[in-house]
Amino acid sequence: MENEIKKEEVKVEVTAEQKVEVPKVEVKKAMKPKFFVTNEEKINVEIDVLFDKDDGNILSIYAESEVQEARLSELLGFQKLRFVFTKPSYDKINRYRTRCSEYNTETKTMMVNQLRMRDFFIIYHLKEWNVEDNEGNKIELKFDPNGALSDASLSNVYNLHPSILDVVLNKYESLLLL
Repeated sequence: MENEIKKEEVKVEVTAEQKVEVPKVEVKKAMKPKFFVTNEEKINVEIDVLFDKDDGNILSIYAESEVQEARLSELLGFQKLRFVFTKPSYDKINRYRTRCSEYNTETKTMMVNQLRMRDFFIIYHLKEWNVEDNEGNKIELKFDPNGALSDASLSNVYNLHPSILDVVLNKYESLLLL
């Protein structure tokens, strides 16, 4: 018993001045998969546009760039465009596919015309953008009572540089997982 060391109890009193506030860590509730699509769900598509400062010609378009805006703006024009789409439901996508299907006489099968399918995405699912006219005024999108883009707004969209629309729609479709 000689080898046993007696442990003494040490009582420590902490005064109010000595208490340290421990920040509360907020625990996030684990998310569940989103199995259902609602009409309010939005998909944001952002692209970077590089253009010649002298004549405004578009030089390059990036869907996801890590371009440093400050450095580029010294040499080139730089603008970030944002497009907001809604997510179509399975039923809507099937209706679009049906309406876009064409019979291929060579393979004797029905094929979905992807370009026509993109028209449906633009007409019924593009809800907002930050595109400006040459004077720097935002071009507002207008909609018909059924929620489709108005003819005037559709004309504005189709007058965009074709590379912009291609990059935006490619990114939108990839975010839809089509």
